[in-house]
Amino acid sequence: MELRRLTGHKNVEVLDKRYYGVQVEELVALLLASSGSVKHRGLAALTKVLGLEDAKKFLKEVQETKNLDDLFK
Repeated sequence: MELRRLTGHKNVEVLDKRYYGVQVEELVALLLASSGSVKHRGLAALTKVLGLEDAKKFLKEVQETKNLDDLFK
């Protein structure tokens, strides 16, 4: 909405389609990145690099790992 106000566009859909073609995953990452916690910054980075589905798969694999030190070898 702020971008709409700055550009003077009255129709958000036109603004979105014409100028702001961002993917949903990127929006999720941006929202998560706005938090200062390590957890949220990590989720934002994973989502941005891997995409939402692969980030979820990665976290599930990490959760199933018995020794986290093994992940860094």
